[in-house]
Amino acid sequence: KNLQKLGEEALKWSAESNGNGEFEVRWQNQQVVVNLKKKNCTCRRWDLTGIPCEHAIQAIRKAKLKVYDFVAGCYFKDSCIRIYENSISPTAGREYWPLSQLGEVGVPPLRDSIKRGRPKKARRKEAGEKDSGKKRQKDPEREVAKPVKKKYKCTDCGEVGHNKTFHQNREAKELAKKKRAEAKQKEKEDIQRRKQLERAERNRLAALKKLQAKAAKQASSQVMADGSSQRPASQVSQQPSQDSHRSNL
Repeated sequence: KNLQKLGEEALKWSAESNGNGEFEVRWQNQQVVVNLKKKNCTCRRWDLTGIPCEHAIQAIRKAKLKVYDFVAGCYFKDSCIRIYENSISPTAGREYWPLSQLGEVGVPPLRDSIKRGRPKKARRKEAGEKDSGKKRQKDPEREVAKPVKKKYKCTDCGEVGHNKTFHQNREAKELAKKKRAEAKQKEKEDIQRRKQLERAERNRLAALKKLQAKAAKQASSQVMADGSSQRPASQVSQQPSQDSHRSNL
């Protein structure tokens, strides 16, 4: 079945011989070399498996030879029969084995000097040898930022730095709750007081604007009154003559 599948895939390849057992097999932009004498191919599948690849099959067909003649002998039935035709000799138990003259092979003793932890990679310095003095410089790009420690806030007293488990006994919990309630009440009163002050400031500014507008209006009316009283007498005497002239017309 494997050869049949490879034979179908080999149909798309074209082979050209050089007359010395070597073939140049092509398909589109791919090109390999097959040597039928050495039974190898550039793709090396024939070398590793012992079964001709699709390139070798096309070259064998071009040479008008049989594909089965180029398959490795280990895949045939006769080879398997020859492998298992010899019988396996029975063996006696361990107590009947002959004793060796070289002595027993035991487990080597464990080293007591093995230390815990990762072994050092640095070379051991000789006696009198000084350190190079070179220290590894830290790379700022590789440094990882330390995580910011989370600040806990107590749900009983509202203070930062601990949680409600900090207050172990009941009296401490009640005191903490009372302290938190007083803080909330004080905060609420401060907000109300701030709102009252803002409201009073707005009312004061509105009243000031009204007074300024009223004063400006009074000043403009006073200016108009002063202007009419200071009009010249010639204009007043000319007014009756103009009226009499209009009546004559």
